[in-house]
Amino acid sequence: MTRGFADAVLDTLLPGDATLPPASRSGIDAVAFPAAHASVFAMIAAAASGEAAFVAKAPDARAEVLQAIDRGPDAPAFKAMVAAAIHDYYTSTRNHN
Repeated sequence: MTRGFADAVLDTLLPGDATLPPASRSGIDAVAFPAAHASVFAMIAAAASGEAAFVAKAPDARAEVLQAIDRGPDAPAFKAMVAAAIHDYYTSTRNHN
């Protein structure tokens, strides 16, 4: 799994705002986190026709891929990954500086 793909997935889920950075700059470990949720990241890549295809998509198209997984049979695993990402994002020390 490429770092660019992991960052694109995390930034689609947690894009940040005026006060918080996008997930890829929040302190979430972009290597360990995707490894811990490898099956979900593999589902996302498959649904997007590959990692590079997901990265190349516009943000709205990326969100559509994630929404499709959230509505599919693998939704529980996806929701667990999202919950873990939200937890890591909001407890990151970089978000509290």
